Amino acid sequence: MCVLAILIVSFMPGTTSNAISKLDKLAHFIAFLFLSFLLWSSYKLPKPYITTVLLLGAFGLSIELLQQFVPNRVFSLLDFAADLTGVAGGVVLYKLLGSK
Repeated sequence: MCVLAILIVSFMPGTTSNAISKLDKLAHFIAFLFLSFLLWSSYKLPKPYITTVLLLGAFGLSIELLQQFVPNRVFSLLDFAADLTGVAGGVVLYKLLGSK
């Protein structure tokens, strides 16, 4: 469900509103933090750190590449960096909460 929600929002035509663009990186971070936390808590992954970063990194990069074909959307390395930062944050969060 989380992946589907991210895909739906990612492929909606963009907006030129400054209020929304200022929160864009935070939204990327939170979405991928939540997604990585869900991935870690739902599946026993082989080499979980590497697998999580590779799977969700590929997902984030794919979204950014495909957004070039959506009206008012562009590829953004900063969005991709926010995605990867969120993935790392989700892994750290799971490790902190999972050890208790």
